[in-house]
Amino acid sequence: MSSEKNMLTISPEELLSVLRKRFPITIPQAIETPEQMQEAGNLLGIYTSNYVYLENMRIAANLVKRKLKREGRPKNEIEDAISREEIFATYSDIAKNSYKAVSRMIATRQQVLFELRMTDGIQAYPDQGGKR
Repeated sequence: MSSEKNMLTISPEELLSVLRKRFPITIPQAIETPEQMQEAGNLLGIYTSNYVYLENMRIAANLVKRKLKREGRPKNEIEDAISREEIFATYSDIAKNSYKAVSRMIATRQQVLFELRMTDGIQAYPDQGGKR
């Protein structure tokens, strides 16, 4: 995998390719079982780590962009630096929004389970023998 310094200098197209491979997005279609709830919780941790890393890289890309401007570097180098910063910012937003989506799914499932528990005769996890 590319080093952090390399990711601040490779072409924007290469950076996009690296990030697509390194940060795949998985949003569960549903959370119905305790195992799916566990996996959703794991995804929250992954998306948090990804967000922190990508935000740090966005900040670093911003610093590189400013340095290139101060040094009077060619326009195409500065534009590539701007593109790298935007790519990191976009992937950071994707990680943040993925976290929010999974978090909402967990909250919704917890609310459904709470409501089911409040209703007599309905099992929270029918496929688990009614275990709660």
